Amino acid sequence: MGILVGSLYTTGLATTCWLSYNPRCLQTCYQDTNIISCCSALLLESLYYLSPERNPKSNICVRHMELEILRVLVCLPFLAYACYTDLRTRRVSNRVWLVMIVVGAALALYELLRGDYMFLLRLVLATAFIYAVVYLLFRIRAFGGADAKSIIAISVVLPMFPELYAGGYYLPLLGIPGANPFPFSVLANAAVITLIAPISFIAYNLAKLDYGEVRRSLPLIAIGYKAHVKDVGGKNLKLIETYEPNNGGFTRALKLRGIEIDDEVLNNLRSAAGDDAMVWVTPIMPFMMSITAGFLLAVTCGDVLFTAMKIVLM
Repeated sequence: MGILVGSLYTTGLATTCWLSYNPRCLQTCYQDTNIISCCSALLLESLYYLSPERNPKSNICVRHMELEILRVLVCLPFLAYACYTDLRTRRVSNRVWLVMIVVGAALALYELLRGDYMFLLRLVLATAFIYAVVYLLFRIRAFGGADAKSIIAISVVLPMFPELYAGGYYLPLLGIPGANPFPFSVLANAAVITLIAPISFIAYNLAKLDYGEVRRSLPLIAIGYKAHVKDVGGKNLKLIETYEPNNGGFTRALKLRGIEIDDEVLNNLRSAAGDDAMVWVTPIMPFMMSITAGFLLAVTCGDVLFTAMKIVLM
């Protein structure tokens, strides 16, 4: 999924560059077709334009800061509640996203009444683009319906990057990556955060297991860890190793997609291996949690994937 999101990210960044908060980006991009140079110039120009010290006549920070903080604060409780319900029930009610979209529409109406017609244009185009991307990812089962709806809802409330100022620093710290829609950066950050889990599992298993066990369980070391049978019940875990009946005995079987641990599965596992046996499990980590973490990362730091790409290409 990380590779797919990265590919879509690169394409989307190039195709949406003109949606910038700073209209001077258009002139910059026309003069310089290098996307990295364009985004770097945009970042420097935006910081200059927004800085009250360098441009004391501009009150754009005062006029927009409170509204953008409000947009961020609107998103947080919805995302937190979605994480909670996704962890507990593996489902998120559609009402969560419907209410969030209604609040975002009310904020958009306020912008329209203030005469900011460009915001409405950015909202429509950014939401349409995000919808196309998440619909494609949903159709290929890269993530679930609730994940797709959360990104669409975020695009209604925060179609573009919020420009904040806190503690003497402009947020996001890494700057705004051109005219990239904010929800797309949330999705890119979520994909990067998701990649942390397999890297952590590999490091943990290589440190804990002997060479023979690593070799026997090579497909599993990146997606889980070993736990005692007596400790796997009643937790947010799935079995990725089980024992199936075979000629009066049991045969070890790998289940890379994971098996929900209910009473029947647990009793069969105890009969086959015993309470003290070690089996491979993987934690249930809803992508909603990665989306929420990606949202916070985008607000405070920016687009991690874009920054990494810029460093590599430079």
